[in-house]
Amino acid sequence: MLDQLPLSDRVAAVLTAATTSGAVSALISEAAAEAGRLKVALDAAEATSLDPLVPGAEAASAADRFVRLDLDIRRQQAALQALDRRLVEVTRAEEAAVERVRLAAAKKLQDAAVTALREDYPRLAGELAALMRQVAAADEAIGSKGAVEHLARGVPPNGATTWGVVSALSAALFLPAFDAQEAAYLRPIWNGRAQG
Repeated sequence: MLDQLPLSDRVAAVLTAATTSGAVSALISEAAAEAGRLKVALDAAEATSLDPLVPGAEAASAADRFVRLDLDIRRQQAALQALDRRLVEVTRAEEAAVERVRLAAAKKLQDAAVTALREDYPRLAGELAALMRQVAAADEAIGSKGAVEHLARGVPPNGATTWGVVSALSAALFLPAFDAQEAAYLRPIWNGRAQG
C-alpha cells in the first residue's frame, strides 16, 4: 500500500515511521533517480524558456515549469539528505538490536556456564580428588609410588616413552577449592605436588 503513494509521501512516511535500512536504501535509490529525471526536465524547460524561436506563451509556460522543477529538485535534494541521515539512524538501531540479541544469547550461555560450574565443579573435583586418594592408597599398599598410574596408562615406571616423558597425573593435578575463601586460603581440594 505504501508503494502506491507518491514518492514525497513515501519519503515522509520513512522519515517518521518505523522502517528498515533496506527500505530506506531503496527509497534513496528511487529519490536519486527521480532527482535525475527532474534535472533532465529542468534543463529542457530552461532551454525552451530561453529559446527565441519558441512563442511567448509557450516560453512563459516553460519558465513556470523551470521554477517549479527547480523547487522540486531542491526539495528532492533535501529529501535525499534527510534519507541519508535516516539511513544512518536506522542502521545504528538495527545494529543495536542485533547486538542486544547477541548479548542476550551470550548472557544465556554465561548463566548456563555459571550454573554448571557452581553445580558440577565441586562434585567433579571431589570425585577426582577421591580418585587420586584411591590411587595414592593403592600405591602405598603395593609399596610402589606411581604403580597404579603407570599400569593404567601403559607407561613404564620411569614414565619414559618414545614420545617423551609422561608426567604423573597425581603429581600434576591441582584442584583449587570452589569456595572463594577456601581458595584464597590456599586450601585446595587436591594438590598433587603436596602429596609427593
